[in-house]
Amino acid sequence: MIELRDIKKTYITGEFEFQALNGINLSIKPNDYIALMGSSGSGKSTLMNIIGALDVPTSGEYLLRSKPIHELDDNQISEFRNEEIGFVFQTFNLLPKLSALDNVALPLLYANNIEKEQRTKQAKEMMELVGLGDKLTNKPNELSGGQRQRVAIARALVNKPSLILADEPTGNLDSKTSASIMELFANLHNNGQTIILVTHEKEISEYAKKTIVLKDGIIIE
Repeated sequence: MIELRDIKKTYITGEFEFQALNGINLSIKPNDYIALMGSSGSGKSTLMNIIGALDVPTSGEYLLRSKPIHELDDNQISEFRNEEIGFVFQTFNLLPKLSALDNVALPLLYANNIEKEQRTKQAKEMMELVGLGDKLTNKPNELSGGQRQRVAIARALVNKPSLILADEPTGNLDSKTSASIMELFANLHNNGQTIILVTHEKEISEYAKKTIVLKDGIIIE
């Protein structure tokens, strides 16, 4: 599904040069469930950002179903992100003035030719999928942390993406709530969803089927 070939990423600030990724080769198959691990500065967040097309590699190739993503222009990359990738963040990134349902429907505003009625229908389906069919009109501040993360997961799923990228999705949650969120990811994976998870917690990484460990911008395990 995804092929990364000799991906390098260098950040330059003034005279300082930092090699965040130093030759990453990685194949991701449909329905893979991968945990990316590594200490701070290992390159795992940079790798996640490149896979999610939030950043571009300095060199190397990024292919999704043989399509060279690294050659796309900004507009094409935005379209690719919206159609192919669902993001789940540690801080939820919900808009506080919108209802849960409207937060979930938000990505569909950027999709072509989807009427409001269809957007609402798809958003409701995703809210029900994550167990929040009774919280459609609630604002984020009226929900618990676990419920807000479920809304964020519903939003990530609403476009039926090829890939879910989850960046420390349990980082702001207690252990019981974290377990319920990870069970939700397990159910999604069992239903065919491809998932890449960034975490620094070993017990969270154990929910994944494969763990990749980075250190100093290279894969060491």
